[in-house]
Amino acid sequence: MIYILLGMVYGTALTLQPFLYLHTDEFRTHSREERAARDRLPRPYPMMPHRDEKMLVSLAFMLCLAVGIAVAILGGFHVYLVLTGQTTIEFHANWAAQRRARKEGHKFKNPYNQGWRKNWQQVYGTTHWWLAFWPSTRQPEFLPVPVPGKDTRRRNAVRPQRSESLASFEVELSEPPIESFVEPLIQQV
Repeated sequence: MIYILLGMVYGTALTLQPFLYLHTDEFRTHSREERAARDRLPRPYPMMPHRDEKMLVSLAFMLCLAVGIAVAILGGFHVYLVLTGQTTIEFHANWAAQRRARKEGHKFKNPYNQGWRKNWQQVYGTTHWWLAFWPSTRQPEFLPVPVPGKDTRRRNAVRPQRSESLASFEVELSEPPIESFVEPLIQQV
C-alpha cells in the first residue's frame, strides 16, 4: 500500500504544474494560436501542455490525486487498527459495544489492546518500525491450504514469539481426519 501511495504522490506532483497551466490565460492564448496555425507550436513554458494534451493531463492529475487520497485514508485506518490491536471486524463490534457502554454510563476497554507499542510489535515484531514497510523474508508458519490428516505446520518455519497474554492459549495444530466427521453421518442414515 505504501508503494501505491508513493506512486500516486509522484504522479500528482508530476502533473500538478501542467494541470495548473490549463486554467491560465497563457494556455488559452496558446491554444487559440495553435488552432489558428493548425499545427503544434513550440511551448511557451516547459511544462505547459498543448491543447490536445488537456484531457490527458486532467485525467492523470485527477486519477493520481483521487487514488492517492483513498489509499492514504485506507492506510491510515489500518495503522490505527494495528496501534489499537483490532481487526476490521473487531472494530465494528467494538464500536457498537462502546456506544452501548456509553449509554449505560460505563467505559469500554478493548480486551486485546496492549498499548500502541506492544500492538505494533505483535503484528510486525520487535525490530525497527521502518522494517514493517519492507517485504518479509520469513516463511509462513503454516501451509496455505489445510490438508486433512496431515500436520499443516512447516518443518523449517521460524515460530513467532507469542505475547505473554496469549501464552496460556494452546492451538490445535493438526486437523482430525475427514473420516471422523463422515462416519457418524453414515451411521445415522
